[in-house]
Amino acid sequence: SIQAIPLINAIIGGSYSRTIDLDQGGNGTISSFTYYVVVGSDIANYQLTHNGTNLTPSSTNGDTLFYEVDLSTFPFNTGNNLFENGERITFTESFDVTGCQNTNIRHQAYWGCSIGEICQISPVQLGSLNFGASAPIVTVTETAGTPDFCSPTTFHVRIENTTTTAGGTAYNVDINLGLGHNQSP
Repeated sequence: SIQAIPLINAIIGGSYSRTIDLDQGGNGTISSFTYYVVVGSDIANYQLTHNGTNLTPSSTNGDTLFYEVDLSTFPFNTGNNLFENGERITFTESFDVTGCQNTNIRHQAYWGCSIGEICQISPVQLGSLNFGASAPIVTVTETAGTPDFCSPTTFHVRIENTTTTAGGTAYNVDINLGLGHNQSP
C-alpha cells in the first residue's frame, strides 16, 4: 500500500519535491503493476522519479498520469524482479505550484487485473499542500492620485502580499477609488 504522503508547506510560485513509499504487505508476489497520479490543475511541471530516473507516463487521461512498472526492467529491478512482502519502492515527485485552489495530488496503484487474475487496488493516498503555515505580510501602497476628498478625485491603492516564507498566502489587489459629486466624473 502507499504510505501517508508528507504534507508540504507551500507558497504560490514555489518548487517542491517529496517521497512516496509503496510497501508490499501482501502474501503474494508482484512482477508488474500500474501506478497512477492525478495532478491538480494548480500544479505544473510534475515529474515522478525512481532512484533518480525520471519516469515517463505510459498514458495520460486528462489530469491522470499512468505509469506501467515492470520489476524486470530498469530502474525497478529488485534482484529477483519481484515485489515481495516487506519490500518498499520509493518514488519522488517534484512539481511547481501555480495557484492555491486545486493543488491535490492523488496516488494509487493496481495490479493483477489481467484475465484470470483477481484485480487488487490500493487505497488512494492524497498528497496535500498547506498554504496556512504562516500569516501573510500585507503592505498597502498608494500608487496614483492624492487623497483629496474635498473635490472630485481618483485614488489608487495596491494591497500586496510580500511574504516570502512558505504558507503566507494572500492575493494581491489593486483598488481604484473615486470620489465625485453630481455631474462629475
